[in-house]
Amino acid sequence: MKRYIFCSLLWLFLGCTKEEDEEGIIGTWQLVALQNADGSLETIESNKVLVFEKNGRIRSNGAMCNFTNTILEQEEIGTYDMPQGSIRAKDCATAILERSFSYHQTYLLLKHPCNQHCVEKYERVEMDVE
Repeated sequence: MKRYIFCSLLWLFLGCTKEEDEEGIIGTWQLVALQNADGSLETIESNKVLVFEKNGRIRSNGAMCNFTNTILEQEEIGTYDMPQGSIRAKDCATAILERSFSYHQTYLLLKHPCNQHCVEKYERVEMDVE
């Protein structure tokens, strides 16, 4: 029994390599929830998406510079760094703005720099975008 528990824990910690994680995030992710003032995530209807590309670029049809689900006429672009879990949005009024994200295979959380609760939750809608 101890051996089974040890093997399970070992698999849990070593199961995915960094390369698998980096390739796993590639694709289109749709905004499904925003964090409320009380810290809980509220499910929303939104057409805002993030598209992670293999070349380290990220695109969005919504504002990446603000904590909002507003859809824009022109897509915003930036870059992401998977090992650091960061996104750098370009063309923000406050210069280049960096956000942190955490990747969880079927969903990701994007945290905006602010004093209150500023988290967006995205779920995968499409894989393997060039």
